[in-house]
Amino acid sequence: MRKPFRVFSLILLFAVSTNSLAASVGLLGDQIDAAMIRTVESYGYETGRICCYGLDAPFVVEDGIGDQQQYSSAFLLDVNAFSFDLDYIGFGGWQEGTVLRLSDLDFDSGAQILSGLTIDTNVDNLSWVIGNGYIDLNLGGTRQDSGLYINGSFQVSAVPLPASV
Repeated sequence: MRKPFRVFSLILLFAVSTNSLAASVGLLGDQIDAAMIRTVESYGYETGRICCYGLDAPFVVEDGIGDQQQYSSAFLLDVNAFSFDLDYIGFGGWQEGTVLRLSDLDFDSGAQILSGLTIDTNVDNLSWVIGNGYIDLNLGGTRQDSGLYINGSFQVSAVPLPASV
């Protein structure tokens, strides 16, 4: 009778240890995408990804300056395990319908899901949308000025296990 109990204890201990390890990883080592997207047609420009100014390809989150991305002369983006920092480096503004989309946010390859976002910013009129594995920062109508920042913290939840387990 004691052997099944010991086996169950070891399985439970392994599952708890594995889950704790996964919970601490977040986006580290994950390939994510950061893109400037035009969501409405304006001034003769079509909708879709704005290319050729930086942020043109997915990258791996390293939790250091190696994964820091620069978008033109507008801002620097640094994505970490459970947060991101966007620091403006230039002056200007954004047309309505321009978003910065962070996507492929699959925390631990699906072991966790994005459930919320906390933003600390000094950018006026910033709004955002959270979807299934992505975040859109609505930059349209905001001004771009050196010294402005957007710091975000991802809230994640464990993917619920099926009731049969």
